[in-house]
Amino acid sequence: MERQEVIEQAIKDISLIRQVLERTGDGNQTAGVFGEISAATNKLRCRILGLASILAFAFCILELVTNHSQTALLLLSKNNFIVQKIGVLQTAAGLFVLCCALFVMVEITAKKEEEDLDSYISRYFSYLRNLGLFSDLLVKFIIFSLFIFAGQAEWIAPLLLVFTGDYLFQGRLFIFPVRISIGLGIVCMLLAALQFYLADPQLWFPCAVFATIATSSLYWTLKHAGPVTTNA
Repeated sequence: MERQEVIEQAIKDISLIRQVLERTGDGNQTAGVFGEISAATNKLRCRILGLASILAFAFCILELVTNHSQTALLLLSKNNFIVQKIGVLQTAAGLFVLCCALFVMVEITAKKEEEDLDSYISRYFSYLRNLGLFSDLLVKFIIFSLFIFAGQAEWIAPLLLVFTGDYLFQGRLFIFPVRISIGLGIVCMLLAALQFYLADPQLWFPCAVFATIATSSLYWTLKHAGPVTTNA
């Protein structure tokens, strides 16, 4: 009899631990996986994905309309230090503005939800916890800069595809089921290898891939009214 009571208590303890983990979003998991998320939080996720889609598509259109002017400027930087420096500084400024805008959007929504910012980030935007996204972007920016200053500008386009695949593998930014994220990540890596093999420096292609994935993720988020996996 005592043994049965111990087993029943153990089952209850396990159930309690599971509920705590589900609520706190342990690891990469978020509360959206197991419970409901607020309309404001879901709207914020959609805004982030929508902004990413718009910016990527806008760059693609700019490239095609201007006859690949940005790619030409990138290739020009191979032998021009001033162009290299300007390009790196512009990229740094753009990333800084986007990161600040993202953080402000999250902070405003957390205040609307009357929740502590750290708790809100851990629950719904785990990739922002401990400045994870910003440190990851910094590493990617350093790699990008090294390629530019090393005169390997033609490798930037494949590198952008690798970065997109990496975000899919890590579960950052995009919202998909885990299997789809992994599958899309593998596709991005294969496309990067193909573009590298073909020595194709065109920037519109990785931007189009990114925009398509971001738009698909936005559709998924709207369809399910919140993510079904951990890729918050």
